[in-house]
Amino acid sequence: MAGLPGAISSVPDGMASGVLAGVSPVAGLYASFAGPIAGGLTSSTRRMMITTTSAAALAASSAISSVRRRIAATR
Repeated sequence: MAGLPGAISSVPDGMASGVLAGVSPVAGLYASFAGPIAGGLTSSTRRMMITTTSAAALAASSAISSVRRRIAATR
């Protein structure tokens, strides 16, 4: 029950991060849930904060766009 507000608030954040990264909002939504689930299963600490950030989304967008340019140049 305690994680419900955090899960609800991560939906728009994850979708916005997907748009910022230049991928589908659904992919951003999956990414926003994958980190906390994987961290919760593998970490032994109670004080853990794993979330998507706009800075990480913009860095991913930059990396994705450079890969897309290289692929387009080879065709």
